[in-house]
Amino acid sequence: MKFDEAFEFGVSTISYQIEGSPESKTIWDDFCAWDNATADNKDAKVTCDHYHHVEEDIRLLTELGINSYHFSVSWSRIFPKRGKYNEEGMEWYKNLCIKLTEAGMKPVITLFHWDLPEWCQELGGFSSRSVLEHFLQYCHKCFENLYEYAERFVTIASPANFTLLGHLFGSHAPGIKNANTALEVMHHLLLSHGAAVKLYKKLGKTKPIGINLGIVPAYAASESYRDNLAAEFYDGFVNRLFLEPLFNGQYPNDILNTMSLVSSTDFSFIEPNDMNMIYNSCDFVELSYDKRCKIKYNTEHPLRFHKILSKEDKSITKWATDLEGLIDAIEILRDYTTLPLYISVTSRNKVKAPSPNNIKDAKRVEYITSLTNCVSSIYKEKKIQGLSYRSFLDCFEWEHGYTSQSGLVQVDFDTQERIPKESYYAYQKFLKTKETK
Repeated sequence: MKFDEAFEFGVSTISYQIEGSPESKTIWDDFCAWDNATADNKDAKVTCDHYHHVEEDIRLLTELGINSYHFSVSWSRIFPKRGKYNEEGMEWYKNLCIKLTEAGMKPVITLFHWDLPEWCQELGGFSSRSVLEHFLQYCHKCFENLYEYAERFVTIASPANFTLLGHLFGSHAPGIKNANTALEVMHHLLLSHGAAVKLYKKLGKTKPIGINLGIVPAYAASESYRDNLAAEFYDGFVNRLFLEPLFNGQYPNDILNTMSLVSSTDFSFIEPNDMNMIYNSCDFVELSYDKRCKIKYNTEHPLRFHKILSKEDKSITKWATDLEGLIDAIEILRDYTTLPLYISVTSRNKVKAPSPNNIKDAKRVEYITSLTNCVSSIYKEKKIQGLSYRSFLDCFEWEHGYTSQSGLVQVDFDTQERIPKESYYAYQKFLKTKETK
């Protein structure tokens, strides 16, 4: 395998999943307090306690041998209350960036990865247009303080997941199940992205800024016309609803028409010139890939589709570590844009508790080997400039709590002991032995 010298190899983490909660609550703190909202009713009040174990974690990152580290900033740590700036919180991130840079890693900074401050949600969150004022205030502080160290900025991570899981299906924070709200959140997320980019450019910042998009390839469960129709709609619902405004300057009318059947919105939240703010607003795209899915037509679902789960079709289990889906996700994105592309992937497995058995993660080792081989063969043609694996650490995995893990490093959440897994050493070996051009 040969890669260009400048190709980025990294790992990724998410603030809420690893840091330990700041004093100011987020929507996830509230969501986790609901009975049965997460597996075993777990929360992330402590999780990996990265906030207090950052020195040890940077040592493990350094020994891994990566040249970039992707992390997100906790909005509620920077603004614990409306309009109240926490300089101490920002200093923590500045120090993190300095330590990463000194260790030879480029900081890649995501501004929003789902951990909306509780106070902001009380004002309507992303369902309200007023969120722009608060988001831009927060972004301005991040640009002002972290630009010096950042390799690039990602405005918002996986807006589809935040919109659909958090506001339509209710399986993520803030646990809302309302089609009107979901549509408003979708638009205001994209508008916030565009507004943040505009602010960034107005401030004279020139390093790249872009967005992270979770692309989910969807396949019909059978050759039937109805299953193909359902798969096509699912693709539009999860992928095109976000790709088309960003790269074509308009929402897909077929999807909005269908959504209007399950909502009462008049779409008045889309104001004149909004699409100009959203369209063509990226310097790069970060593609987040988890797995592909099979879709079956379902007359009982309001949107007429059913996402088949692994317990219904055992062949899907292996899809979580396949690469055909990743290639298809790249193709979906490349139908819309030729912008520089960075890939972020994950590979989860079910666990009961930290144990020596979890450290021997042979399937993840196999996945990383196949992944690097795959990317090596296509990165030139597809203009891929970097690859990142999530997560560096075992952590709080959203609604799965601690029953599903994706880390290269096992964390004992009682003692905070870190133990690198076999996958950590496999990635380390690859980074040491890979060839560069």
